[in-house]
Amino acid sequence: MGRAARQSPAPSPQGGPAPPRHALVSGGGEPRRRFLDWGLFHVEPDFLALWRRYSRALKQRNALLKQGGPSRMLDTWDHELAEAGEPLTSRRQHYLERLQQRTVSLAATLAPQLGIQGLELSPGWRRHELPLADALLLARERDRQAGYTSVGPHRAD
Repeated sequence: MGRAARQSPAPSPQGGPAPPRHALVSGGGEPRRRFLDWGLFHVEPDFLALWRRYSRALKQRNALLKQGGPSRMLDTWDHELAEAGEPLTSRRQHYLERLQQRTVSLAATLAPQLGIQGLELSPGWRRHELPLADALLLARERDRQAGYTSVGPHRAD
């Protein structure tokens, strides 16, 4: 008999496996976003297309910001980011709510010293105050100076 084939974790939309479990607690927002996206990739059939749409628009907007592109071009990519980013965030929020009960009770059993009472998604902009399209417009000048997009689901934690 030959050696058993090693199974690798299923890929996430970002192209790699889900992040290591310890990174969910000790890492920054990126491993937590990857974890949520990895789960959504497996349970939501059209999530990958939505995630790719947002990622493409983000890359285009960031390239324009670095080049000092005209506002009308930024308007186009802001619209695309908002159209993909709002549902992306809603899906992450809904998925996190579905995980909430099991995750909190498991954390209380395995690591009561952490005192985890609940999980909360910080969407990457002040979502409770304004839509993503408005947040992008308000951040535009700061983003031009920085050369990258400072608000949106890619900043979620």
